[in-house]
Amino acid sequence: MRRDSPAATNRLFPFLLSQPMTSSLPRQATARALQEHFVPTPVSTLVRLALGTGMALACAAVSAQAPAPTATTPTLKEVTVSGEAPPSAIAPPYAGGQVARGSSLGILGTVGTLGSPLSSTSYTADLIQDEQARTIGDVLQNDASVRTATAAGGFSEDITVGGFTITGGDTGLNGLYGLTSASRVPTEIVERLDLLKGPGTLINGIPPSGSIGGSVNVMTKRPADAPLTRVGLGYLSDAQFGASVDIGRRFGEDNAWGIRVNGAYRDGEASIDNGNQQVGLGSVGLDYRGRRLRWSLDAYSQNEDIEEFRPQMGFEPALTVLPPPPDSRSNWFPGTTLKLQDNVVASRIEYDLTDQLTAYAGIGYRDGSAEQMFPSTQTRSGGAPMNGLGSFTVLNGFYDAYSKTTSADIGLR
Repeated sequence: MRRDSPAATNRLFPFLLSQPMTSSLPRQATARALQEHFVPTPVSTLVRLALGTGMALACAAVSAQAPAPTATTPTLKEVTVSGEAPPSAIAPPYAGGQVARGSSLGILGTVGTLGSPLSSTSYTADLIQDEQARTIGDVLQNDASVRTATAAGGFSEDITVGGFTITGGDTGLNGLYGLTSASRVPTEIVERLDLLKGPGTLINGIPPSGSIGGSVNVMTKRPADAPLTRVGLGYLSDAQFGASVDIGRRFGEDNAWGIRVNGAYRDGEASIDNGNQQVGLGSVGLDYRGRRLRWSLDAYSQNEDIEEFRPQMGFEPALTVLPPPPDSRSNWFPGTTLKLQDNVVASRIEYDLTDQLTAYAGIGYRDGSAEQMFPSTQTRSGGAPMNGLGSFTVLNGFYDAYSKTTSADIGLR
C-alpha cells in the first residue's frame, strides 16, 4: 500500500487547485487565468498549513470556542448572601432529610445540634414517611439509647431513654405538656420529633407524670411554600386497611398565611388473632409568619377503638431462666378492650422585640377520656406473674380516666 508523506501532499494540493482538467488555451494563458481566478486567501492559506502540520485546524477550533476576553468584557463583583432563621423556626434537615440540624429546646428556642449544650436529636417528617411509622415510638427507636417499655398497640406507649422511663402522656406538643393522648401520639400530625437525652426540667418544665432522664416534644406540621396534596393507602398485617390525606397551602403577601390539613383512618385485624384496631384522626393547623410576629393555631381529634390489644406480662422476681416464648399472635388476655378519645386545641404567639430578644406565649386545652378492660399479672392486683414453666394468674379489671387539661407558658428568650 502506498502512503504519501505530508510534504508530498503539500506539493500535490496546490497543483490540483491550479491545474485544469482540460483546456483549449495555451499553457501560459491558462496559468495566468487560473492565477487571477484562484487568488490566495487567508482560508486557503490556513487549509494548506493544516495539511502540512495536521494541528492548525484543531487549534483554530479551540481558539474559536474560547475567545480571549477583551477590554469591554464586563466583570461582576463577588456577592455573599448570609442570614439566620428566626429563633422559633424549625431547623433545616441534614443531607438525606431524615435528621434536622437542630432541635427545639424550650426556653432556649431552636438550637443547632453542634452548638447545643445538651444531647438532642430531631427526626423529620421525611423519616416518618420513609419508615412508614404509625406512632412516635416507632420513630424514637432509631436512637440507640431508646427502648420501648410497652408492647405496640397496647394501653400506652412508654419508652426508656438511657434506662429512665418516659410515659406516653409525658410528650410535649409544641412545647406544652398535657396536650397529647395518655396512650400514644399519631405520626400524621408530626413535622419534627425532638428527643432530649438527659435532664430537661429546666428547659421544658416538669411533665405530668414527672418523667426524668429526658423529654420528647412534637412539632406539628406546617405548610411549606410549595403547595402539597398527598393521598395514601395502607395495608397492615393480615387484614388492616387504611387511608390518609395531607394538604398544605400558603397564601397572602409573601405567603405569610398558611393552612395544613391532615386526616387518617385505619381499621381491621392487626397483630393479635381475632383482634381489631380502629384509629381515626383529623387535624388542622393555621399559622402566620411576619417579619417579627409569628402565630399558630392547632386543633386535632383522635379516636381509638381496640379489641384484644397486646398483653403486658410480668415475671417472678427470682426467675433465672425464661420459659420458651409463645406465638407472638396468640391472645393471652381474651376480652380486652380499649377506647380512647382526645380533642385538643393549642395556640402560640412569638414576637421579636429585638434581633436578640423574643417574647413568647402559648396556651392549649385537651379533653380526653380512656376506658379499658385491662387484665394484670401483678401480685398487688390479685394476679401472679409468670414462672419458669410459663404459668401465670390473671385478674381482670376495668379502668376509666377522664381529663380536662389546660396548659400554658410565657417568657422571654
